[in-house]
Amino acid sequence: MRIYIIEPPPLKIFLIASALIHLMAMLVHGLVPVTAPVVPVQPPIKIRYVPPEPPQPPQKTATLVDAPQPKKIEAPTRSELISSYDSKAHSNRKKTLAKKYRNTKTVAPRATGTTSLTKKALTPLPKKQTSRKPVPRHEYPVVEKGFIIPKHEKLLENSDRKKLTGSTLALLDGLDAEKFASLNTQDSTNADDDEVISLDTKESKYASYFARIKHQIEQVWTYPEGAARRGIDGQVTLRFRISKNGNLLDVRLVDVSGSDLLDLAAVKAVKGAAPYYPFPVTIDRASLSILATFIYNPAYRSQLKNNHRAGAQE
Repeated sequence: MRIYIIEPPPLKIFLIASALIHLMAMLVHGLVPVTAPVVPVQPPIKIRYVPPEPPQPPQKTATLVDAPQPKKIEAPTRSELISSYDSKAHSNRKKTLAKKYRNTKTVAPRATGTTSLTKKALTPLPKKQTSRKPVPRHEYPVVEKGFIIPKHEKLLENSDRKKLTGSTLALLDGLDAEKFASLNTQDSTNADDDEVISLDTKESKYASYFARIKHQIEQVWTYPEGAARRGIDGQVTLRFRISKNGNLLDVRLVDVSGSDLLDLAAVKAVKGAAPYYPFPVTIDRASLSILATFIYNPAYRSQLKNNHRAGAQE
């Protein structure tokens, strides 16, 4: 087996071949168009203008304010009464003058050879004598029966007497005389029901029951939005009367706030809370008339103030 050794081509031929290959590659690369990468197109962004929100009003809170109770003047105790007087019942309280202001007694020698003074007799004053004249009497004719009336005296007839009585009674608060006369006098036995009692009274007879009434009103009582937005404040005092079984009889405004919204809200709260709980056995009344004050303040929520001046009425 023969092995032939091929001589390598000369370097010149290798360089020429390499140059031709590179030239052909450049020509091919120049003929082929270069495509740029496709960039996806983004859709346009839509913008909408939103106006800023108005500032929110401060949050309102509700507090209950009780009316100040009048100060009670306590009667002085027995010991205070006794201490304000002296221990001696009939002692003389007038202070005596100091000794330096007293007149000192002096003894003067009796004068001699002088006549003694004598007391003159007092002459009594003459008494004035007054003559008494007899008072003339009316002479009445003697009759067998009945009474005789003098001519200058006149009796009122029934019609005149009724007219006089009616005109007198008509002056009493515009009352009709006939209706006033027909009133039942037994109604005055329950005059204690007209006593005014505060809704926030501390008296044990009413405190527990009035607290339940206050809670019922607070559940339905609200601050009017229109008044709170405009900053309207004020207080409303009203009087409402409930019967023994808890039914609302009437509602009356005593002191208005100056705003119909506040006044109407207070009246609606009292009416909306009805019917109330029946009277407990401790309250022996046919009806109760309660006076309450509603306070409205924009810085707080509506507050209920029991003025504090509530009453019971038959």
